[in-house]
Amino acid sequence: GVSMAKLTKGQKVGVGAVITALITTIVAVVKAKAAPPVEGEFTVTDLIIEPTTVNVGDPVTISVLVTNVGAEIGTKTVTLEVI
Repeated sequence: GVSMAKLTKGQKVGVGAVITALITTIVAVVKAKAAPPVEGEFTVTDLIIEPTTVNVGDPVTISVLVTNVGAEIGTKTVTLEVI
């Protein structure tokens, strides 16, 4: 994998290992840490990471779509952890 400690400012980072690792980590964290909803039933889909190539220190936007697919009104807290 790619170690973030080895990257230097201005160095290009591709979608490869870094973004793939982030996607895997984010999906695993969302599934593992999402508490069961009090009411309703929710799905977390459509993970988007933009841009796909960045310089070290540049901002990255990460988003998901959370949908209540149940028959009840409810709330869902989704936590993003970047490890």
